[in-house]
Amino acid sequence: MRYKLEYYIYIEIYYKLTTVIIIYEITMYNIFRINMDKGGANMNKKAKILVIMLLGISTFITGCNSSDDEIKGLESNIQSLEIQLINLEKQLEETTHGVEIDEAEPVEEGKKEVSEMIQDAINRKGLTYDDSEITEYHDKTLYMLRTERETYSDSYYLYDVKLDELLLIPTYGSYVSSYTIINENHVVFNMIGTHSETSYHNVPFIYDYKKIITEDGKLEFYPVRKEMYHSLGEEIHFGDKSGHSITDIIVTLQGIQIGFGPQDPTDSTYFAGTVTPPITKTTYNKDTHQYILEFEDTIIDEALAQKEIFVNENSGYINSIQLETNENTLLMVINLKEYKGIEKYKHFKELDYFTIEILDELTANISIEIKFYNEKPNY
Repeated sequence: MRYKLEYYIYIEIYYKLTTVIIIYEITMYNIFRINMDKGGANMNKKAKILVIMLLGISTFITGCNSSDDEIKGLESNIQSLEIQLINLEKQLEETTHGVEIDEAEPVEEGKKEVSEMIQDAINRKGLTYDDSEITEYHDKTLYMLRTERETYSDSYYLYDVKLDELLLIPTYGSYVSSYTIINENHVVFNMIGTHSETSYHNVPFIYDYKKIITEDGKLEFYPVRKEMYHSLGEEIHFGDKSGHSITDIIVTLQGIQIGFGPQDPTDSTYFAGTVTPPITKTTYNKDTHQYILEFEDTIIDEALAQKEIFVNENSGYINSIQLETNENTLLMVINLKEYKGIEKYKHFKELDYFTIEILDELTANISIEIKFYNEKPNY
């Protein structure tokens, strides 16, 4: 009789424990979905479940070695356990009803709300324009506003949803080719080099913007101008002034510097306005490994023509330089060094990049500097 009862107890407890475990799993799933604000109450329910499971295990262990009187007590415990399970099921039912659950807002509704916020920010700044475009970034926390006005370069503003702040990204009239939003405090613009207020064609460059706090406590984006790294085969155009002569050529360890002056020293128009380089185009001949600069309406200065172009053997990239004239066009052919196939340079990377910088734009003597690189720096 005792063994039958113990067997009965074992079956009952196994059934109850199984029920508890199933209910526990359901509860954990529902608790996971509930808002964190309701977490305290749910943890109390979880604790009750664990207590009942332990009670069931204790009942089973005790029942395996009990007297008849103790077995009757165990039957009473099982009935009590069953009542608690019924109450627990009711509590679990309440847990899954009447509790607010976070749900994402519909996309269209969210966009409309942000659009209204941006429009409010535009109104606060009193912006006027002919057309505009808004592009979202970083999981809809940042938005780029691009505005268009006839005859002017586009203007750009970054809207931060968290701060409800619309900040100008100053381009100073220069045209933008592309941009990258790193985060709400850091934006990088690739500039074409052309300007809406002048015909001057600068070399392409980078504006690296960081958000700063001004002396009066306002936020604004401040740009740092950086050189743009171009692949060797990329064709670059820049410059706009005619009547140049090449006055100096200096081969450096990294590349070359080229100085310009007027063909006629008495030509006052040469110095009118900003002194800029001649109209220039760069090309690369992969077969001959030659980097070529083509200068329009440019000649070789007489004094320079009498000199031999000195190339330091320690130059890392240039073997020799040739100057060729074709009517009013001057070609500078730069023969680059090759390391491919040379054993001691087997770990070197092939020459792949170059930068161009225009020096002394606001002085009478204008010059450009070209630097060559085996790889693009990471910054």
